[in-house]
Amino acid sequence: FDLFGGGGGRQRQESKRKVKPTVHKMKCKLEDIYNGKTTKIKVTRDRFQKKEGEDAPKACDGCEGRGMRTTMTQLGPGMYTQRTGPCDECQGQGVKAGNMKKDTKVIEVTIDKGSPQGE
Repeated sequence: FDLFGGGGGRQRQESKRKVKPTVHKMKCKLEDIYNGKTTKIKVTRDRFQKKEGEDAPKACDGCEGRGMRTTMTQLGPGMYTQRTGPCDECQGQGVKAGNMKKDTKVIEVTIDKGSPQGE
């Protein structure tokens, strides 16, 4: 029974992990906004590199693919402390196979003519 949800057997759906959008601030002149411009920026990101001989990465069993693990420690009779931190088994990656690698790429960015109100 869920106190606020009214009970019922709701199933929690497994959702695919989504990466947050990346924002890169750029300096540009008023002239660039007015006329438009194409420029290049350097982007660095973390990419998963799988081990040889493996088809796809597998979710970590310790944290169920979240990368974070919650542990409870007994301090005394009836007293506990709860700590959430990176998973020890996967080092916070959420997967057990492979490792993370820095990937640098140069991307061409187009600044459109004009600017929305207030930006």
